[in-house]
Amino acid sequence: DWSSDVCSSDLFPSHDNAQLSTSVTPNILLHIDNSGSMGNPPSSGVTKSKMTIAKEVATSLVDKNQHLRWGVFSFNPNDNDTGGVLQSAVGSSIATVKTSINNLSPDTWTPLGEAALEMSRYWSGSSSYYRSNVNYTSPIQYRCQKNFNIIITDGFSTKDNELPGLGTRGAEAYQTFDSSGVVINKSFKVCKDTSTISSVTCPAKLEGSAVNNPFVGSPDDASTYGRSLRDVVMMMADRDMKTSGNDADNRDFNDPMFPKQNVLSFTIGFSVDDPVLKATAIVGGGTYATAGNQTELLNSLNSVVASIADMTSNAGGLAVKSAVVGAGNKFFQPVFNPKGWYGELRCFDNGGAVGNNALGSACIVTGN
Repeated sequence: DWSSDVCSSDLFPSHDNAQLSTSVTPNILLHIDNSGSMGNPPSSGVTKSKMTIAKEVATSLVDKNQHLRWGVFSFNPNDNDTGGVLQSAVGSSIATVKTSINNLSPDTWTPLGEAALEMSRYWSGSSSYYRSNVNYTSPIQYRCQKNFNIIITDGFSTKDNELPGLGTRGAEAYQTFDSSGVVINKSFKVCKDTSTISSVTCPAKLEGSAVNNPFVGSPDDASTYGRSLRDVVMMMADRDMKTSGNDADNRDFNDPMFPKQNVLSFTIGFSVDDPVLKATAIVGGGTYATAGNQTELLNSLNSVVASIADMTSNAGGLAVKSAVVGAGNKFFQPVFNPKGWYGELRCFDNGGAVGNNALGSACIVTGN
């Protein structure tokens, strides 16, 4: 008999490095700015609108990376100054994803923080923060699956005023884990000033900035909480999006080997360079890039996908020749390169006392 598990988290309790390897396809939620300014051409002087360029580049990116699980998010055209809307669920067919991209029109404000908060509700499978009778199903399939946001925008925050901790709105409660693997409860509020009590930090200087950055206001809106995108994304990187239930392998999402299903974020400023976007990527565990034209936007997105490939382990789940862990048993592990889709099958002997940092000595597969 052969025993296997897509996350390989409970076959060998003593083999930590192997357990943390995963070949599970990552989830990627692509947020494309559909604000009114996207109807203008970029400052580089081309005649195409930024919206047209973004749609052409995004559909090309999805076409060339059909092995990934894509979804699309945007600002809400039906309530153009509040929140965001899911255009296609993560894991939709490539045709559905491309159609949702091509259907976008530039006709909203730029509530980046509110849209990100709605994205967090989607990832966690919660109800909408802004719309009644809308309940999301989390796209996260496996406890070891990696999850990412890619946020493309051409402007600074506007209309980011309806967020946890602002006005009469209470804090957003969530769970995460401390460094010892113990569940802890946290409360999130966007930063109003350096004294805000929240699960996220509220520094005077944004990450990567040399000067103090205002908490309220942006170049495009004097009353918006212009740093709120950074705050929400920092919360998403900390939050456990799946706190109960079993994954698609019928294994507990609270498996101690993969306790937290969080979301990391990448940002791209399209014809804009905003210190908030840079700080967002830093606290969100991703990278920040700027793009001034179609080629640069495509290159930036290709770089993000390459980074996601690097961040997604290239070692597959383990299989064993026998369900009994002991001397004489053999471990088999596929290792692949997601950029070229080639790989090898590695074999290791279990001598009965394999440590945490190695599977054992290499073995030779025989007819047995």
